Amino acid sequence: MESKKIINALKDNHLDFVSLVKKVQEPSDEVEKKLHELENQGVVLFNGKEYALLKDYDLFLGTIVLRKKNFAFVRIPHLEKDYRLSGTYLKGLIGGDRIYVNLGKDNETCYFGGFYSRKSKIVGTLVKKPRKGFYLSSPDIDEAGVRVKFSNDPLDFDAEDGDMVCASIDDYNESEIFCTVLKLLVKKTEVGSDISRIILTEEAPLAFEEDVIDEANKIPQSLSEIDYQGREDFRNHLIVTIDGQDALDFDDAVEIKRVLNGYEIGVHIADVSNYVKPGSPIDLSAYERGTSIYVADRVVPMLPTQLSNGICSLNPDVDRLVMSVIMNVDKYGNVFKTRFSKGVIRSKARLTYNQVNDLFSGKDVDLPQDVKDMLFVMKEATSFIRKKRERNGALELDSTEIKFTLDENNNPINIEKREQKEGEKLIEDLMIIANVAVATRFTDLGLSTLYRIHEDPPSMKLENLKAFLVRAKLIDNFPRTITPYALSSWLKSIEDLRMRAIVSGQLLRSLAKARYSEENVGHFGLSEEDYLHFTSPIRRYPDLIVHRLLKEYVIDGKAMPKDIDEYLSIAGDHLSATERRAQKIERTVDDLLSCKYMSKHIGQQYKGVITSLTKYGMYLELENGIDVLIPYANIDEDIYDYRDDIFQAKGLKNKKTFNIGDEMDVVIYQINYERLEITCCTPYFYENREALERAIKDRFFEKAFDFSKEKRFGTHSDKDRDNRTSKRSFDKDKKNYGRKSFDKNSFKGKKGHSHKGSGKPVKKYGKKERRR
Repeated sequence: MESKKIINALKDNHLDFVSLVKKVQEPSDEVEKKLHELENQGVVLFNGKEYALLKDYDLFLGTIVLRKKNFAFVRIPHLEKDYRLSGTYLKGLIGGDRIYVNLGKDNETCYFGGFYSRKSKIVGTLVKKPRKGFYLSSPDIDEAGVRVKFSNDPLDFDAEDGDMVCASIDDYNESEIFCTVLKLLVKKTEVGSDISRIILTEEAPLAFEEDVIDEANKIPQSLSEIDYQGREDFRNHLIVTIDGQDALDFDDAVEIKRVLNGYEIGVHIADVSNYVKPGSPIDLSAYERGTSIYVADRVVPMLPTQLSNGICSLNPDVDRLVMSVIMNVDKYGNVFKTRFSKGVIRSKARLTYNQVNDLFSGKDVDLPQDVKDMLFVMKEATSFIRKKRERNGALELDSTEIKFTLDENNNPINIEKREQKEGEKLIEDLMIIANVAVATRFTDLGLSTLYRIHEDPPSMKLENLKAFLVRAKLIDNFPRTITPYALSSWLKSIEDLRMRAIVSGQLLRSLAKARYSEENVGHFGLSEEDYLHFTSPIRRYPDLIVHRLLKEYVIDGKAMPKDIDEYLSIAGDHLSATERRAQKIERTVDDLLSCKYMSKHIGQQYKGVITSLTKYGMYLELENGIDVLIPYANIDEDIYDYRDDIFQAKGLKNKKTFNIGDEMDVVIYQINYERLEITCCTPYFYENREALERAIKDRFFEKAFDFSKEKRFGTHSDKDRDNRTSKRSFDKDKKNYGRKSFDKNSFKGKKGHSHKGSGKPVKKYGKKERRR
C-alpha cells in the first residue's frame, strides 16, 4: 500500500481508524501497518481519537539529541537543524525521547507539543551507593534529574561499580525509569574502556548480535563456479588497491591504460550486495549502524569482519566480485564515455599511500616496473581530472586532521597532522569521477537513487561570514553572487597563506552539511549537478543501496517499484543521522586523546593561531594540530572585552587587541576531562600564576558582593522589572506552548498500539494503561 493514499485521505480531514479504512479501501492490517510507519516518520499523528496530518497542527516530530538541566536541543529530520527547548514540560524528558514541537519565530527555539515515544533500551554506567544498591548514570539522564532503578541485580551479570550495561526500559514516570539489566557491555578495568564509553554513550553498537555472527560464519570465503556466471572477467588486467598503511578492508581497486583520445580508467568496487541480502540479519544490522566508525584504537565496522576483511575485501592475489565503472577520459579531464559492469577481479598488488607518495617524490620503491609505469600514467590522468574540477569551481577547504599513536595501554605517545599528498589525491580524484558517473546515469535515465547532496550555504551563516571578512579587511573582493566557482576563485586570491587557512575554516563553517536524499539538488562543494556515494559499500550503507539500485535497474533493466522514493527518503534521513553520530564519536575520541596527550605537557610552551573568539576566551590551534582554550582571565591583570561585531577582544586598560589569525605563545595550564577541554595561558600568566589567580578570586568575590547588594536593595528600575515579567511564560492551565492546544499525555507513542480497541497497551507519558 502506498503512503500517498493515506496522506491524500487525511488532507483537511481528521478521521478515526474505521473511517480511514473505508476511505482508502485497503485491508485494515495494511492500513494499520502504514499508519505506524507514517507516525514514526512524523507525517501523521493520532490524537487519541482520530488521525491527522502533522502539518495541520504546525507540528514537527523531533528527537532530543542533547539534554541539559534547564534546556534541551531537539533535532528535526529534513530541517537539518537543532532547536532549543526549555520550560516546565522539559521535566522528565531524556535524551533520545521523540516529541512533537512547534517552531519559534526566531528559527532557533521550539515549544513542546506532545510526547511520542521513548527508546526501549538504555545504556549507562553503574553507580553503587552505600545501602541503596545500584542505579544507572548517563549524561542525558543525570541532567534530566531522572533516577534509573533496576528490577534485577546487576551482580548477576558480573557487573560492578563503574561498568557499562545495557538495560531494557520497562516503565517510567517523570522522575524515575524502571529497567531490567540485559547484558554487561564494558568493564571499567578494560583497556580502552574510556573510548568504548564514548561509543556506547552515543548509542552506537560495539559488538554484533549472535544472529549476525551466525549468518556471517556461513558465508563462504572463496568464490564458487556459480559466482562467475554473468560476470565480466577483469582478472588478467593490471589492477591494484591503494590505501592507508593500517587499512584492513579494501573496497576499491583501480586500473588505467592509454587509449585513443586519452585514457581508459577502471574503478572496481567490492560487490557487497552479492553477499548482504535485503532484510537479512547482516543487512538490518548494517542499516542500523549506517557506517563504520574509525577511532584511534579500533574500527567499529558496519559489516562483520568475515565480510569487511574477508570475502568482500579486494585482497591481492584472490578472486573477488566487483561492481565496475569503466570510463574514458580525455586530456581535459572530461569523462566522455562510461559503462557499468558486474565483474570479477584479481588484484595484483596492495599498495599504500606512503609507497605511492615515495615513488612520486623520486624515492626508490620496491614495486614491479609495470605497476610503477601505471601509477605515473594514473598521476598524469588525475592531474587533468583535478584541473577540470578546479575549473568548475570545486571548493578546496583546509581542515586539520590529527592521528595519534597509542601504547599498549591506549595512552597517546605521539601525534601528527594528517597530510593529503599526491597518492591520496589520486584516489580521491578517481573515486569522485566514479561517483559522478553513476549519479549522472541515474539522472539521465530518470531513475530514483540515493544522492549525496550539499545545498547552497544558508543565508544567516553567510552574513556571519561577511561580518568576519569586514573585520579581516577581505570583504572588498567577496563575490556578490555566491557560486562554488566564485567562492573558490576568491579564496585563492588571498595571498597570505595563514589567513587563507583561517578564512577557509570560517568558510567551511558557513556551508550547509552534506546529507543523503532522494531529491537531487546537486553538490555545492564539489560543484557537481549529480553526485552520490558508490565507492565504499564495505563501510557506508548508502553505497550499498546505490549498488543494489545500479545492479537491478540500470544494468539488469528491471522496473523500479513505485514506493522506492518513500524508502529512499526514510533511509536518507536515517543514514545522515548515523553519519553525524559517527563524526561526533570520532571528534569526541580525538578530544579525549588530545587531553590525555597534553596532560603530559602541562607547563610547556607552544605556538598557536587564534581560530575563534568568544565572550569568555579564545580558541587556538597549536602547531601540532590540537585545539586549546585560553580564557581572557589567563592573559594578564587586565580585563578583556569581546566585541562580536568586529570579532576582536581588547584590554580595557592596556588596549591590547586579539584577532582571528593572530599568532601567540601559550603555556599548557589545565586539563578538564569532564568537558574534554585543554586550557592554556600566556607565559606571563604562568610565571605569575599564584598572584594572578588570587587577583581573579578577589575580582570574583567583589562581583558576587555587588550582585548580592543589587538583589537586596533592588537596584533594578521598575521598567526593568516590567520587562522581565512581560516575557512570554508557560501557561500552566493550557499545558502547551504551541498554537494548537495539546495535552502532554494526548500522544500515544507506543508503536504497537491498537487502532481497533483490541486492548493492547498504549504508552502515555509517564505510565502504562490499557485502551478502554
